Amino acid sequence: MGSSVFAYRGFLPSHRIQYVVADADGARALFTRVKDFCKPVEDYKVLTFFGENVVASEHETWRRHRRLTVSSFSEVRGTLVARESARPPRDEER
Repeated sequence: MGSSVFAYRGFLPSHRIQYVVADADGARALFTRVKDFCKPVEDYKVLTFFGENVVASEHETWRRHRRLTVSSFSEVRGTLVARESARPPRDEER
């Protein structure tokens, strides 16, 4: 063990070797060096049912979608969502 990258043979939708990165620096490299690490967009065709999106695209299309969605996934927003999710449900029927 000792590694933060794990390889496994894919099952669906393809049988290619796939990798799981369990390291913040490694994940940062994947997300910032997008030209060096291309994803198999053909495996994401099912996600294009409603059109192009940030998950199922690459290159300029991905950059356009990323610019539009980046503020929704900020650390501040994530902290707010986590805090609100941990609160007990409110009784709205008063």
